[in-house]
Amino acid sequence: MGRTAGGVLGIAAVAAIAGAGWLAMRPLRNRETLTLVVNRGLRDPSSDAMVSGMRFALAEAGNRAGMFRIELMEARHSFPAHARVCINLGSAPLIETGIEEPGTGVTLDSADPPLPLRPVADAREVGLAAGRWASETGSRTPVLLRNRNHPVSFIIARAFQEGAAPERPPLDEELEEGASDYPARLKTLVEQTIAAHPDLVFYSGEEAPYGRAFEMFDALRKGGFAGRLAMGDSDPEVSFLAIPTPVVEGTFLVSPIGPPSPGFAAAYEPATGRRAGPHAWPGYVAMNELLRVLDQATSGNRAHLAGLFNHAVRPPHPPALYQFKEGRFVFVRELK
Repeated sequence: MGRTAGGVLGIAAVAAIAGAGWLAMRPLRNRETLTLVVNRGLRDPSSDAMVSGMRFALAEAGNRAGMFRIELMEARHSFPAHARVCINLGSAPLIETGIEEPGTGVTLDSADPPLPLRPVADAREVGLAAGRWASETGSRTPVLLRNRNHPVSFIIARAFQEGAAPERPPLDEELEEGASDYPARLKTLVEQTIAAHPDLVFYSGEEAPYGRAFEMFDALRKGGFAGRLAMGDSDPEVSFLAIPTPVVEGTFLVSPIGPPSPGFAAAYEPATGRRAGPHAWPGYVAMNELLRVLDQATSGNRAHLAGLFNHAVRPPHPPALYQFKEGRFVFVRELK
């Protein structure tokens, strides 16, 4: 899919083509250089964290991948026209790849589909996992709220219905903040939800800046709803996991971003002085996946690289379930 208006982070690989046998005989210091161009989005805090995770992974690898010496550069809003390999980190899915002919520039809106290097779950997988979790944990009468103004919310909502197989259609959330009838419409939505007697209310999500989920869930609690509250992380580029925003105590969150591994956090935080948060971790995972594929390369040729990406794919990390407790989201488990 194309880069979102909110900002997308990408990686483009640019390299001269050389024979693998000739390169293998050259000293290490004379390896062919592959320049990874990080195309920053508009959301600088997220981009900063993701780039930091990428740089850390690259440093761990000694700035090498197979036949290449790797260097990392940053750009704004577009790739160089001679870019080859790109990894886009956007809102949904968080990570996609593509390979472009030199001289054409980079876009993932072309006729060629993205390549299957995707270390994290996409919006459909988030919705399916949330629906299966709801069903497997005993929910029989869930109510699904969705944001009709947010396309990703619709993707998650449809997938949730498939995973949970609820008997009734979702309720649409079309509340415009600032509108004169906003309080009345919110009250009506809450009353309709409670009247349905759900055992779970799942909100398929909103874009940052957040607040709508809290308003609805807080009103549900005040209206007497005592069942489970859950939502999908539909804007993971600015994830609920990273943004200080009000959340009703006990709310569950299904996110494509799992918790950083203990090993990563233990090494990354003292080395960088940064928290091993939800955006550094996908950057680190994405770079390691890219390096893993490039380790197998015997040429910088586009067709050769495309073949490697298509055949070396691994399943993405499964979505993760969190619960909001005492002011923060606490990891519960992976939703495989």
